[in-house]
Amino acid sequence: MHVLDIGTGSGLLSMMAARAGAGRVTSLEMVPALAAAARHIVGVNGYAENINILTVRSDELDEQALGGKADLLVCEIVDDQLLGEGVLSTVADARRRLLKPGATILPRGATVYALAVELRVPSRAGLSLDDMNLFWTDQALCPRASTGTKLQQHPPGSYKVLAAPLALFEFDWATSAVNSLCDARSRRLDLVITKSGVLNAFLIYFRLHLDEDPANTFSSGPDNLDLTAWDQNTRLCPPQQLGWHE
Repeated sequence: MHVLDIGTGSGLLSMMAARAGAGRVTSLEMVPALAAAARHIVGVNGYAENINILTVRSDELDEQALGGKADLLVCEIVDDQLLGEGVLSTVADARRRLLKPGATILPRGATVYALAVELRVPSRAGLSLDDMNLFWTDQALCPRASTGTKLQQHPPGSYKVLAAPLALFEFDWATSAVNSLCDARSRRLDLVITKSGVLNAFLIYFRLHLDEDPANTFSSGPDNLDLTAWDQNTRLCPPQQLGWHE
C-alpha cells in the first residue's frame, strides 16, 4: 500500500503507517525546518527506507512527483475550530489528483460543536471577583473576542454548562462530492437552555470520525479527559441573564 501523509510535522503518522505495514509512505511537509526534523526522526526510528519526505505543499505536487497515486491518505491538518488549516480544500484537491478512486482517508470527516457555558471569573490574589461575571465579555477582560481553553482542566465551580452540545456542521470529506466540499452553507439552530446562569461564552470544538465505525472518534471537547493537543475555542459574548423553570 502507498500511503500519502499531508502535513507530516514530526513524521509520527507516517511512521505509524510504516509500522502497520505500508510498503511505501510519501510524506509532505511544506516547512523546511520541520521537514528536516522529520527526516532525522524517521531515520532514528529506522524507517528511512520506507518513508520519503518531500518539502512541498500538496497542491503543488503532481502525480509523477508523487510516484503514482496513493491508496490511503492520512492527515492531521485541523486547528481548534477544525477548518483553519484548510483540510476541506486540501483533501478535495488530493482526491482529484493524488489518490486512487475510493482511496481510504483518515480521518474521514468531523463534526463541529458549540457548547453554551457560564465561565466564572477566577479569584485574584485570594479575592473573589464573582460580580465581574456579568461583565466577562471580549471588551472587558479579554483583548480578543475569542481565546483557547480546556474546560476539563478548570477547577469545579469555575464554570457551568448551560445546555447540551449543539452540532453546528458535519463534514464527510472522504466520500462527499469533491466539488461540494468547500461550499459555503448556513443553518439556523435552536439552543435549548437547561440550567439557569449567565451565558457569556460558547466553546467550539470538534469530533473527528476516523472510519466508518461510529465508535472510532476523537473529541477535542471537554468530554475528552486525556486531551493534550487542541484547545476548545472560546467565543466570548455579551452575557444574557438566563432563567430556567421546570
